[in-house]
Amino acid sequence: MIVPVARNAGATEEQLLERAWCSVEHARALGRTGVSVAIYLDGPRTVQIAIGPNAVARFVRLRFGRVERLVLHAAWDRPDVLHLFHLAATPAFAAASLAPCCVVAEYNGGPPSRRAMVRDVSRHASRRVDAIVFTASAIAAPFFESGAFDPRVSIATLPEVSSRLVPAHREEARQRLGVEGLLVAIVGRREPPKDPRCALAAFEHIAAARPDARLWWASWGGAPIVTDDRIHFERTDDRSRMADLYAAADVLLHTSRREICGASFSEALQAGCPIAASDIPAFRENAAPEAVALCPPGDARAFAEAALRLVDRPDLREAARRHFESKLSFDAIARRRRALFATLV
Repeated sequence: MIVPVARNAGATEEQLLERAWCSVEHARALGRTGVSVAIYLDGPRTVQIAIGPNAVARFVRLRFGRVERLVLHAAWDRPDVLHLFHLAATPAFAAASLAPCCVVAEYNGGPPSRRAMVRDVSRHASRRVDAIVFTASAIAAPFFESGAFDPRVSIATLPEVSSRLVPAHREEARQRLGVEGLLVAIVGRREPPKDPRCALAAFEHIAAARPDARLWWASWGGAPIVTDDRIHFERTDDRSRMADLYAAADVLLHTSRREICGASFSEALQAGCPIAASDIPAFRENAAPEAVALCPPGDARAFAEAALRLVDRPDLREAARRHFESKLSFDAIARRRRALFATLV
């Protein structure tokens, strides 16, 4: 696996592994299936570090920051499959597509400009790629319509990200957060693609039906301009607090209009928190049949009605957890990834 993570001056191997934590967790999980995995990163020195059973991280010192050199180092080791995270690193993708082995590229790392992404991939792509992995088949359509890939290239769907949170006990989490009554959660930045206005409007509808409702908004960005005693805002830097929030919440509002996967989607289901989510390809592909209600993007009233149907149903919490373990955990994704590699080799 090749992870094109740019190295900042002075960054240690441990810091780089943390920056690429999602790909590292995928590698560890794949190693647990019995596959021998090496993950390649640009590092301050050339060194190999064990990261789990059958899994190592190989750091390559790239003097001029040319990520495609990682591809050459990986290909030199003659793997059965060369897997590139992620497709937007187009020079590395072009180099990987020429490697003398099975080549898999993955489209992940967040939603870049669709038009620019398709243009760059079309410019660099070679037809000698065995499979492309997307979180949902609908996301692949623009690339094939543009002619970026040979129509014979296989398409696989796998979640981009899972959760590495340690689940919290629900009642203990509610006590730690000081929560009483109905708790609605929002997790996401204050930016247009996340559509926080829709989430706030949906909460108003929920609160009209349930006066005991409170909203907890966790964000990676700055605090929104909200002056309402029913709404609590905090940053998500403390991951233990995030585990408590998912466990304590009765429902998560995920109103994004565009997502590649959505980390909070998997984290909430791991904790057993039902989700009222936008009906977009990534969520449609990975939704738990009972614990996720899909809503028209931007329809605040539909989100509120879906959320009210999901709350106060303890059985949905167990259904959410089962779905996460069987479909969305790192180990579940690794089993599907290994099956994909086996068909190619």
